[in-house]
Amino acid sequence: NYSRYSITSRVYNEIYLYSTYADYIGQLKDFIGKHMKFLTSTFAQRANDAGGGDDEPVTLKPFELQDGYYYRM
Repeated sequence: NYSRYSITSRVYNEIYLYSTYADYIGQLKDFIGKHMKFLTSTFAQRANDAGGGDDEPVTLKPFELQDGYYYRM
């Protein structure tokens, strides 16, 4: 990747450095599990808010940025 995309430096965005690989994997699994629950409930709620039955396509309102949250682009 460094040669293909002309990457000249490494950037580390870690907030916490783990003592062991097992600690990192445990936290990653926990994050993924919680995030999947969040995404599932959020998309289900947006679909319910948009209406539509089982056979009707659901039209969702566009995503809106909210104050007080950090968005990484």
